[in-house]
Amino acid sequence: MSTRAMVLLVLGVVLFVIGWAALISGVEFKMCSSYVQVPSQFVGRLSPSYSEWYYWRNVVVNLSNVFIRAGAPFSYRFSVNQTIGYIYIELEGDVKKENFSGFLSILNTLTNETVVYTTLSPEKSVAGRGLNTTLFFMKSLDPGNYTLTLKLDSDAEIKKLLIHGPSSREVTVQAIEITLTPSENGYEQIKIDYVCGVDFSRALTASTLVGLGVAAIMAGALLEAYRKPYRIGEVGKKTAKRR
Repeated sequence: MSTRAMVLLVLGVVLFVIGWAALISGVEFKMCSSYVQVPSQFVGRLSPSYSEWYYWRNVVVNLSNVFIRAGAPFSYRFSVNQTIGYIYIELEGDVKKENFSGFLSILNTLTNETVVYTTLSPEKSVAGRGLNTTLFFMKSLDPGNYTLTLKLDSDAEIKKLLIHGPSSREVTVQAIEITLTPSENGYEQIKIDYVCGVDFSRALTASTLVGLGVAAIMAGALLEAYRKPYRIGEVGKKTAKRR
């Protein structure tokens, strides 16, 4: 092997090895840091149950098919177990006399206090005639016993007499409740490291060295290959002259 070919082969191998060594460690990752502040501790409580308010439509009087004689008061006693916030009275019926009159009252039997008193006439009905009306009173009915009195100056058949209103009570819900809030003892700083970039500059240089090494090896091999045929031809010519 000629000296030039040997030099090129050795140089190519050296460049190839150096290039691959640099290529393996040629990619660099750029690391960045960020800081987050969190409370140093939390305070709270654990409760196996909690309370909430339950609301419903509380009907205390529900009458139908009641016959009333003219001038004779109709009385009905009822009781209230849960306080009613305000009072709705729905009254519907057939009255024989067209221009009737009368009244409706609710009396607290314990205190003899009149909670509700209102007159009845066709003008208070929905269509301006007959007995069909809905009355609303911004008064409450506390737990206790009451007497409803209805009196008309005409015979009548009461098809519906309804007294109701909203009631509420506190109920306990059996469920686990966890409440956590940050304390006032300050905050702690947490460092978070993450990859924010990749550097390929050394990898490109290493790839160039590998390419140069391969080129040098191929050049040395080609140089040696072109040199050998010439020597074989010379040996053939010398042999022919001797014959």
